Amino acid sequence: KMHQGARCSLCDDFDARDPGDGELTNTLSRCSSCGVVFHVGCYSKSIVPDADGNCICESCQFTSNNRDMEAFETPHCHMCNMKGGLLKKAYAKPVSMKKWKAQPLAFKKSLFGKQLWCHPVCAVWHPKCYVGADGDFNCSDIIMSNGQTHVDSNKRCSLCGRADRIKLACSQRQCYSHNGKQLVHFFHLSCARQAGLEVSDEHGVFLLKCFRHTRCEDVLRARMEDMIEFERKRAGNDLAQFNKPMTVAHAAILFHFGEKVLSCFGWAWRWADWWVQAGDNWEPLIEPGQDESLMTDEELKKVSTTPESRCEDARRCRLSAFGAALRNRDYDNVPGDDQVALDNAMRAILHTKSLVGPLKQNEIDFFADWLGRVYRSNSSLLGFGDDKIPIDPEACKHVSDGSRKDELGLRPLPGKQTLRIGSVFETGIHEVDDFLKEQTLPDAKKLKKKQEKTSETDKKVLCTSHDSEPKRKSRRRKRSHSIDEEVAALLDDEEPLANICQKKRELERMAADKEKATKVECLVLEKHAGKEHQVDSAVDTSENDKGNEAKAPEAPPSESDEQPISSLKRGGKHSPKKRWEDQPAMTDKSMSSKRVGEESACDSKVDDCSEMNSEKSEQKPRMRQRKIKDIFQTKVDAAPSPRRRGRPRHQTQNEQKVTSKAKTPAKKKVGRPRRLPTENNVESPSAASTERIPRKTRSR
Repeated sequence: KMHQGARCSLCDDFDARDPGDGELTNTLSRCSSCGVVFHVGCYSKSIVPDADGNCICESCQFTSNNRDMEAFETPHCHMCNMKGGLLKKAYAKPVSMKKWKAQPLAFKKSLFGKQLWCHPVCAVWHPKCYVGADGDFNCSDIIMSNGQTHVDSNKRCSLCGRADRIKLACSQRQCYSHNGKQLVHFFHLSCARQAGLEVSDEHGVFLLKCFRHTRCEDVLRARMEDMIEFERKRAGNDLAQFNKPMTVAHAAILFHFGEKVLSCFGWAWRWADWWVQAGDNWEPLIEPGQDESLMTDEELKKVSTTPESRCEDARRCRLSAFGAALRNRDYDNVPGDDQVALDNAMRAILHTKSLVGPLKQNEIDFFADWLGRVYRSNSSLLGFGDDKIPIDPEACKHVSDGSRKDELGLRPLPGKQTLRIGSVFETGIHEVDDFLKEQTLPDAKKLKKKQEKTSETDKKVLCTSHDSEPKRKSRRRKRSHSIDEEVAALLDDEEPLANICQKKRELERMAADKEKATKVECLVLEKHAGKEHQVDSAVDTSENDKGNEAKAPEAPPSESDEQPISSLKRGGKHSPKKRWEDQPAMTDKSMSSKRVGEESACDSKVDDCSEMNSEKSEQKPRMRQRKIKDIFQTKVDAAPSPRRRGRPRHQTQNEQKVTSKAKTPAKKKVGRPRRLPTENNVESPSAASTERIPRKTRSR
């Protein structure tokens, strides 16, 4: 029975026996499909194993029944990143369904609408998960309201470096990371158990502890001592009877012991830094009748070490490189390396007393033989090769050169070098490591923003624009929206990058020219409206002064009189004149009296305005472009909208200030708005129009 000696995937313990009569009270069962081992009482009492202790777990039953469905997804734990393992059904419910009723498709794709699965150890050890009425795990309190992420997504696992899924902090009070910073260690449950950390249950209290606070029973050296102690029952204390026949049950127990030890070595690329800095919590194994106070350090097998000595030992046996080679199964690349090279690398580790304790030669041969057998078994419980837990490459790099810790890279395969006779350790190899260096995990939020920004810049074309002013930023954002859409279309068509850059520059140049032309037109319309308002005011003043004279109808408009502003075109002529038939008939007497009364005040004003309008309409495009830069320095963003036909709109106080500043010479101070011209005090507008508008600089 190969499941003998195995441990329950949930409680990590052997078969439970009654302390009175020694009968089995909670037997182990194995899934005949996926091979996971568990206690029926720990997993589900509804599953009934056969006579050989075999059964089918819930995830395998679900897969066999729903494999042919279109929306079928292979069951996997939503709380960690480990593939396979013992799984049980779970579910999550949102706080309110008001948001999701309007988005039925999004609800089906979220964690609230899917059939969830989780490892029982991940759910049981989390305080916010509990078993529902139907026996499934309720995970509603650990999923965010968006239905996509979990709580504590800004915390990183200290082993795999990933920030996703569910993580738990070290149960030890005042636990600090081993990097000089006062940060608590967080772990995925599956990462912690596979790396050999303490994941225990003491009287209903579920504990998870980091490498520094792990109890002595779960230390690597203690696991190896438990393995060899079981072998001593068969082969004697000195292992002299190693050729004695071995039962299948005994071999199965040794095999599962070896799985625990070798899977712990597979994470040595990560915990080697912690071991060099702080050591481990190993305690000597005391036999019944022994007194520790009366025993020497040699009898207790104690090894005195310092951080510097552990650093030298870790480099000599190439501990970090050995863990990376195991994780990626690099000994399978070349035929024969899984025997010769692996055996040499394993013996170098076993000769390191500060790590595994002082071992005799027959004990070293025992461990090298059995650990090699376990590696060549390709067991999925080891977590090597395709079964390894994925990590975050950005959080698992060396400080010095940025190379990845979990991969060999340019480092040679441990044990590959030809050794001299009597030598165990490889020589002449200098590889990078982070021993006794301050290390910090990158912030999850900052790293995520950096990755999103990098992915966006890979698709966008970076074209810098010159002479950008603060007030044009908002308009440029609105204008570039359509430009970005065109650039995105070109990217989808896989156009060359150079062509896309040139196309975007042309679009931005055309949009800028169009915006400048529009502002020039608004400025011309504003000045024209101000001139008409002054002319009409002068005419009204002269008519009030001559109240004793008869009022006559207005004279027909000439070609130079005011025209509707809506009929003005850029660089063109005015619209046709008003029809003379629409105006009332005028006598010679009324015509002469009108002209005599207004000749001194109004006639010259109207003529000058007509001359100014004719000059502006006949301006050449290059003259307009030459004055664009000076005109734009004024506050043109507040220009009034084009008025409708009819009576001109009255200026506000702010507009009168702008008009008066434009007409006043630069040396004079302009305080109040310019008063309206009277009959005896009329200033020619042509003089003000020929003066240059004072340039103003924008402050950034």
